[in-house]
Amino acid sequence: MKLTFEWDKVKANANFKKHKVSFEEGKSIFNDPFLFTFQ
Repeated sequence: MKLTFEWDKVKANANFKKHKVSFEEGKSIFNDPFLFTFQ
């Protein structure tokens, strides 16, 4: 499954200032071979 991401630049900047993690870096977790999801 291929995922595509897009985001608002203003929100991305605010998120980085608050959490010190860019959306670009955050999206990398979806390619992690050890990713585990549960409900």
